Amino acid sequence: MELLSLLDSQFRCASEIDIANARKEFEWGLDYYRKRIKALNYNKYKHVLDAACGCGQYSIALAEKNQYVTGLDINPGYIEISQHISSKFNLQNIDFLVGNLHEMPFANESFDAIFCYGALMYTKEDIVLSEFARILQPGGNLYICSDGAGWPIYKFVVEGCKNKRLRSIIGSMRLIFNTFIYNIISSTSPNHRTFLPRKYLANYFNKNNLKIEYFGPEGTYGNPKYKLFTPKTLGTFFGLPADFEVLGKKFIK
Repeated sequence: MELLSLLDSQFRCASEIDIANARKEFEWGLDYYRKRIKALNYNKYKHVLDAACGCGQYSIALAEKNQYVTGLDINPGYIEISQHISSKFNLQNIDFLVGNLHEMPFANESFDAIFCYGALMYTKEDIVLSEFARILQPGGNLYICSDGAGWPIYKFVVEGCKNKRLRSIIGSMRLIFNTFIYNIISSTSPNHRTFLPRKYLANYFNKNNLKIEYFGPEGTYGNPKYKLFTPKTLGTFFGLPADFEVLGKKFIK
């Protein structure tokens, strides 16, 4: 199936920017997302939440390996795109909802697994992790991939200097400045972080009855030496991952 051709359709809610972003995601091909799900061993769950599902690429890959998947995103345009593309796969075990990660429309302990890729850094992380813990069943699994402490350096070195993008250089300097102000000097306001340092992540996990079972650079779990796939964001800078991935579990009381 030619995924990109599906984006030539007429959409009611999705903007040109939404469609352009969807093209960037689906240019990687669905097999890329399938390989990522395989590496994480994210299969055979009864009900998985794809939190901030974007254009539904991971939701589709998850639905092929799990009993039921719900995709949630705050952008109605992305939800429209997700519904359109997933319908072409004739999947009967997937649905999509518009919603906010800070106050999700689900009952307590609704899911036995949560998947959240590339969204946590845009949120109030402490609130979202509290919501994840609320809707996750005891013993349930949580996967998060988000900007790591090395992201400002990655943005400066790779996107800025290597690719000669002045906007990225300026943006990275702003990130580094904000990081210094809010993480090093004040260390008090989680709402202003440009990324989530591991010590804060661990603190939020502990506070919400969650435990970290794996923490490392993006795409490293179940994928030694990138033999299965090469992740979108590579590398560490001064030992800090540009993007991190974490697998966690909710304690059974």
